[in-house]
Amino acid sequence: GGTHPARTGEVGMIKMLGWERHRGNIRLEFICGWRAMRDYTKKQTIVREMSKLLMTSDAELVSQTERLVAERDSLKQSLVEKERLLLEGEVRQQLTLASQVGNALILQLTFTDRTIQQLQQFAHQAVAHAPDVVCLLAATGEKLQLVFARGPEVDVAVNQLMKDTLPLIKGKGGGNPAMAQGGGQPSLPAEEVLAHARKQLEASLS
Repeated sequence: GGTHPARTGEVGMIKMLGWERHRGNIRLEFICGWRAMRDYTKKQTIVREMSKLLMTSDAELVSQTERLVAERDSLKQSLVEKERLLLEGEVRQQLTLASQVGNALILQLTFTDRTIQQLQQFAHQAVAHAPDVVCLLAATGEKLQLVFARGPEVDVAVNQLMKDTLPLIKGKGGGNPAMAQGGGQPSLPAEEVLAHARKQLEASLS
């Protein structure tokens, strides 16, 4: 099968692209003739454009790119740390507004611009700072996202609380006694859903 040239000269230049082992043999990947020329021209254009963008020579293109990647990673790590510090400050401030119920604090909050991962991060920070807190967190959007969490000093199974709350929004979720998460349809206001969970929580704490 395949193309059969009449003469080897018809093949023209050959550019090897790679190889792999296949069933005890070696499979080669290559291009030849005008395809190889077009591929070379395309890649040479890319190299020149990248060199212009990075204001460097072709020979220094790889090292310059490695430096930029290292700078990007450093900035990303710095941003993560700053976001952590900002979140820590926000958590501390919100904890001062938590209400006391029995021997526990209840922190009930609704956000409009958070992912469920951000709600989880908020909850992790809150229980780390206040081991007697129970967090009832919601985020509105296309879906209503919920995260419930409690500190080690509170004897409440928030996964059961989540299980009892999710039917209100036809939602699904899961977790463990210390932290649970779920999401569903925004068929009810987030405040109403959290109020339902809080009522059950206060009954279990009393």
